[in-house]
Amino acid sequence: MIKFFRKIRQNLLSEGKTGKYLKYAIGEIILVVIGILIALQVNNWNESRKVEIIKQNYYQQILSDLEADKEFAENTITIMDSSVARYNNYKETYKKEVINFDVVYRAIFKNQFNNHPLFFKTTTINSLISAGDIKLLDPNLREKLTRYNASKDFAMEVSDRNQSNALHIFESVMMSGLPTLHYLSDQPILRDYLNIKERRPDIFIKLEAYFSWKNFGETQTIGDLNKIIEDIDILLVLVNEKLEK
Repeated sequence: MIKFFRKIRQNLLSEGKTGKYLKYAIGEIILVVIGILIALQVNNWNESRKVEIIKQNYYQQILSDLEADKEFAENTITIMDSSVARYNNYKETYKKEVINFDVVYRAIFKNQFNNHPLFFKTTTINSLISAGDIKLLDPNLREKLTRYNASKDFAMEVSDRNQSNALHIFESVMMSGLPTLHYLSDQPILRDYLNIKERRPDIFIKLEAYFSWKNFGETQTIGDLNKIIEDIDILLVLVNEKLEK
């Protein structure tokens, strides 16, 4: 092709057709420029297509993470709702006109002792932020995902702090002799020797503090998780819209 164009130019020059040569040269330059522009356009299209494929993969991962987060939040709320309900049932004991220590002492052990750490295992949004690829996403969605991620981190931080404070109180309960009190239920001589029964009021007061703080933390976490679920529902709609394009 190059030889063909060169031959045409040589023939025009040899025939002294300078004007036609110039027109031809300009036309050839225009064709080259058009070819370059087309090549650039094709290259840009290919690059845009690659970026779009990457974005679609990210949207799929984010969608999967959001669904997992929602399931975890709902399951955690169910568990904590049960714990809060038990605590509220326990507090009903105090509404009786006359109660004795043995009644409330037995009742307090009907509370749920276990704690449930708040820990979201999904990592896509953090990975996008750390890699700088978060900028590839739609600006509106990117802003909402960033705020959502911050809300999750805040909820986990608050829940962890509340549970740590509650567990610190529970450590004091254990040190007061709670395990020994139950292990020695069939050993009256040793139980009397260690004055285990006299420790019950101290154990009870500390258990009250533990369950009160635990209930406070769980109630707060339930509120945070309900807000997170609301955010997830909004994000699910936005991400699905991007996947349908």
